[in-house]
Amino acid sequence: MAEEVNGVAVVVDGDTLVVDGMRFDLFALDAPEPEQVCEADGKLWACGEDAARVLNRIIAGRLVSCKAIGTNAEGVARGICRIGFEGLNREMAAAGMALSPPDGAAIYTAEEAAARAYPRGLWASRFVPPWEWREGRRLVPPPGGG
Repeated sequence: MAEEVNGVAVVVDGDTLVVDGMRFDLFALDAPEPEQVCEADGKLWACGEDAARVLNRIIAGRLVSCKAIGTNAEGVARGICRIGFEGLNREMAAAGMALSPPDGAAIYTAEEAAARAYPRGLWASRFVPPWEWREGRRLVPPPGGG
């Protein structure tokens, strides 16, 4: 599958968008689910909602081009998406708002390492990786109930 679609994007969540009626999951990334929360500075924050906001901010109403390079288990196209030369997948990893899943292609490791080192996005918080969150794992309050 090497289909490329261009158009206005509608963000579904932090790693999913619809372009010209076709749904794409960002290839080699996994962002928090919309209802997922993380903890930063002792407070819970809606990191799943924030991931979608960051993707929306990156897109900023500009035309998006997505190239489908396969499908996920649900049959949704896995895509590498761009605005001109700006890669959305790369930008989400660099912002620390999407992670490389352990069973995925390790394409954005440099961006993820930089986000972790400086801590940006999820890396500036306590979080459960999205793939573990979907399996039912949740944040455990730190000792002392914080």
